[in-house]
Amino acid sequence: MPADFPPRLDNKFYLTEAGVETEVMYKWGLELPEFAMFPLLDDPEADEVIRNMYRRYFEVAAEHQTGLLLNGHDYRASPDWAAKLGYDADGLRQMQHRVIRLPTAPAAKSPPTRPRNTTPCSCRTSRGQAPTWR
Repeated sequence: MPADFPPRLDNKFYLTEAGVETEVMYKWGLELPEFAMFPLLDDPEADEVIRNMYRRYFEVAAEHQTGLLLNGHDYRASPDWAAKLGYDADGLRQMQHRVIRLPTAPAAKSPPTRPRNTTPCSCRTSRGQAPTWR
């Protein structure tokens, strides 16, 4: 990872997300198969919950004029876990693209004052595998 990631902001902080899995399970009652977030994008109700979560992050960051660092919820989006969830290699690749685009997609319904310094991230999987979408 580059030493300048995320890009530094003069006299500003970054807002980051936290506890997303906990919120979707306990606040919204959604099930996480194999504790994976990415399959929720195939469920319109769950997808809307996640998009609204992102919208709130955008609003808070805009209100406080911070940068915004968002994860792509691809922690379990690896070949091992995808197979357990019924995804083949092509389905996994497509899902990884959807997951990493979601935080910055216009459909995330972010406000017009969306922070300029919004940085989506992808994580390594639970076995250290890099995402296959690269």
